[in-house]
Amino acid sequence: MSARRVLVTGAAGYLGREITGALRRLGAQTFGCDRAGGEGVETADLEEAGAASALLARLEPDVVVHAAAIVPVRGDDYHDQAQAELNLRLVDRLIAARPKRVVFISSMTVYGEPCAGPVAEESA
Repeated sequence: MSARRVLVTGAAGYLGREITGALRRLGAQTFGCDRAGGEGVETADLEEAGAASALLARLEPDVVVHAAAIVPVRGDDYHDQAQAELNLRLVDRLIAARPKRVVFISSMTVYGEPCAGPVAEESA
């Protein structure tokens, strides 16, 4: 893994931070981007035309781990078509930039509607 250059999108969020830390422990050279920026994370809004292409051209990652998403604020937002379309545009713009390899990671609606929280990874 030490020879891998990995770009993590959404690196300032919980999932992105965890992925970046795990990759670094494995010896990967990591770069992070996020709409909000952050410590050690570049500010990049993948919704902007050309942002993903410029980032990939400059960083030349071997792999892009795509964890960026617009996170719903309210429960009803999980079923908001406009928000879903925005997240799809982020993926479309990333793919259009032609990265060598993409790993898509999301935890947005994996669990469905929980009966109680917090939801553990072992839950069905």
